[in-house]
Amino acid sequence: MELLEAIKHVLIKNKKPMHFKEIARTISSEKLIERKGTQTLETVIVTRLALEVRKAEKLKIHTDFLKLNNGLIGLKNYNEPKVEEAPAIIAEAIPVPAPASIEAAAPQLDCLQDYLNANYIKIKAQFIEKLNKLPFLVFERLVENLLRELGFAKYTVVNRRTDGGIDYAINFQQFASNVNMLVVIRRWPAQRKYGVKNAEELIKIMTTHKFNMGAIILFSEYEADVNEYIKANSPYPIMLLTIEQLASMLISRGVGVTKNMIETYNINDDYISVLENEIIQKIEKHKKNTVPNVSKNVKNVKQNGRPGFYGHKKPHQQHNQNKNNP
Repeated sequence: MELLEAIKHVLIKNKKPMHFKEIARTISSEKLIERKGTQTLETVIVTRLALEVRKAEKLKIHTDFLKLNNGLIGLKNYNEPKVEEAPAIIAEAIPVPAPASIEAAAPQLDCLQDYLNANYIKIKAQFIEKLNKLPFLVFERLVENLLRELGFAKYTVVNRRTDGGIDYAINFQQFASNVNMLVVIRRWPAQRKYGVKNAEELIKIMTTHKFNMGAIILFSEYEADVNEYIKANSPYPIMLLTIEQLASMLISRGVGVTKNMIETYNINDDYISVLENEIIQKIEKHKKNTVPNVSKNVKNVKQNGRPGFYGHKKPHQQHNQNKNNP
């Protein structure tokens, strides 16, 4: 039996997705294939299936297999193929029904889409929770990586907030006119809302520092009249964004997440850990390079409290006397 046939046989028998290691154990115990080479069966299964799925996506051809997250492997259809034997004597022509492959595939595609939607909602909720808990320097680095992915090469941190938020100044050089954009990120708790006073303060800051475009990314909620106030009072366009929209941008650009073969997502903890380690190393390096602010000329302190200096400095009068009497 060929490897893919053996995998399909095991999955049909199990009627649900299985981990690749469990599939390898079943194939080995039932001796469904003949082992060749030095690679482990688990490695061969993962490699062969990855090639199969990638080939199907590239050539737009059908494949029975689904490569799910966490090492799970599934099938699009767990029903065993029906093999009908032709009768020995055909008394009369039997009309052949129209193929129902499209109708049969529709429920399976709906189930797959439901699974993808559920995975996306789950990962986005987990990502938002993680964004709320990140140290502010790590959160800042994450946002900067998103700005690079969006193509913003020039941006400047103009204000770090005590609430863990951050403000960015972004210049769009690719536009014909000069566009200076202020991006305000507020990691506020859910009970604290963004109101009209906050919007009024933002418009004043934009006017003072000559920003002609703005964006607010808020982790909590906007008050109902903020949008109308900005429309009526701001001479500049200002976008009101939510944490859900920020998480969607991060996920779609692959910042902080890994993308699976069928477009499911997992939070990339390694990605976050690298940012955290970079920040820790940067802080430690800064501590080592910091020199205490001690005057190099001070040798000791005299009893009258005035500092003494290296060397002997002659009084001004004595210097003049020596000059007149060599």
